[in-house]
Amino acid sequence: MVIASQLVLLAALLLLPTATQANWLSKFTGAAEHTASRGSKLGSTAIDNAARHVRSLTVDADGVAALAAQATQEGHWRFVNRAGETLTAGTPDEMKRVASVLLPETKEGVKLALYVTEDTLFVHRAALKDLPKGVELNLVVGRESYRVVRRGDGTAERLFARVRGNLLVELTDRKRFEEAVWQLVRPLEAAGGRVLALQRAAGNRFDQDARHPTGERVERRLEHLPMTWRDVE
Repeated sequence: MVIASQLVLLAALLLLPTATQANWLSKFTGAAEHTASRGSKLGSTAIDNAARHVRSLTVDADGVAALAAQATQEGHWRFVNRAGETLTAGTPDEMKRVASVLLPETKEGVKLALYVTEDTLFVHRAALKDLPKGVELNLVVGRESYRVVRRGDGTAERLFARVRGNLLVELTDRKRFEEAVWQLVRPLEAAGGRVLALQRAAGNRFDQDARHPTGERVERRLEHLPMTWRDVE
């Protein structure tokens, strides 16, 4: 029920005019191409981008150590620390050595936070079972990262990205996720905003001809939007 309620806002945001829906991909692609052109000078692979993101993070003093991570099609995991040192783990024993090799100064008991590439979750999700239990996952998209929330176990497990404090987007399809993020982070145009507060009056009588409650009143409230409202009938 919590997840369902959190996704209601997402559904509403996606019900935008056709022109807006048609335009989201070109804008998102344009931004991606701009980022890619910059990345080609610094290292254009997904794990390079995740590593840059880890280096940009403020060092956490609350007992969390961060690494960039990527699951590969060969079934291995590649990890990169802030210094750019890389370790590839293909066996359980190698996986146990990741923290001690790449984070030698980290104290015992510190929580490990992995900043993973998009392919890791959308293509090689099955590899998550090889990670240590309790590891924190974050999805890196461009210059941003989103905490991954896991629900269920085994084949029934579902993954969600926490786009906002109480808003989750399920990670089932890469293009749908990118569209949802674009819709949520783009600035809203004041001219396209409508604010309505609905308040039910006493009684629940229905007009049989009009098929709507006769006792319902629509109260128009305008906050921070410079536009004129007409009566709503």
